[in-house]
Amino acid sequence: MLSYRHAFHAGNDADVIKHITLCGLLDAMTRKDKPFLYLETHAGAGYYGLQSLRARETGESDRGVRLFKDLAPGALPHDAELWLERVRACNAGAGLRRYPGSPWLAKSFLRTQDRAVFAELHPVDHGKLTRLMRDSPRSTVVQQDGYELLRAFLPPVERRALVLIDPAYETRDELARLHRALVEGLQRFATGVFAVWYPLGARHGAEAIVAHVARAARSTPRPVKTLDLRWERAVPQERGDGTIGLRGAGMVILNPPFGLEASLREALTAAALRLEPEAAGAGRGPRIDVSWPVPESA
Repeated sequence: MLSYRHAFHAGNDADVIKHITLCGLLDAMTRKDKPFLYLETHAGAGYYGLQSLRARETGESDRGVRLFKDLAPGALPHDAELWLERVRACNAGAGLRRYPGSPWLAKSFLRTQDRAVFAELHPVDHGKLTRLMRDSPRSTVVQQDGYELLRAFLPPVERRALVLIDPAYETRDELARLHRALVEGLQRFATGVFAVWYPLGARHGAEAIVAHVARAARSTPRPVKTLDLRWERAVPQERGDGTIGLRGAGMVILNPPFGLEASLREALTAAALRLEPEAAGAGRGPRIDVSWPVPESA
């Protein structure tokens, strides 16, 4: 499916939540000296111009990353600060003209002993991402179905892995494909960290997505620990083109690293209040829900 282009939505509120969560995950993975493999199934272009016609058409970054641009260093909790530091680094002190996508963020965390594989089907985004990774010899960019990465690269020789699954949720069979990929990934490497992003307002529904992930977590002989981090707006936002934006977003994480829940709860709460200050001031603040889904019996 090549119709979705993230350039229209780069730096929006859901991106802020997703990328703070990803930075928290990557930070946790690098606390140990042992190497790890990073896999990303739907990588995109790596970074996006916020002054482009696509970005300005929707103006979504105005209600996302731009709300953070004037904060002083150290104003946010640790995981959120890791993200904002990288937003600034991506712009090299030149205001806010670019927004780093998840591959850019991942690249900034990778050490010499770590390895990364990014999948992107769209030819334009694949080319841009390939150029971004030219100076990263331990990073590989492939133009193929991202779900196939789990079969091709798991179990990893590093014996540690973080897998980010971030589809557009546009196809009818997306949930079935997601479930199959997770089941196979867990069969191949049951101790890997798998992170599945989902929007509130997609065609499939957040609860259905979380349920499919939770059922996959139960496919192993020993059920996998599952953490669901969810952010929801108090008031829906209208995009620049008159349509209603996402109500929120979440990330379901299988085998979450120790301490991740507490650090991300603090960071996401601070970010959510920054994203929706008017509602918070009126006593209708945004919600950050943290839960440990219990998988249904297969």
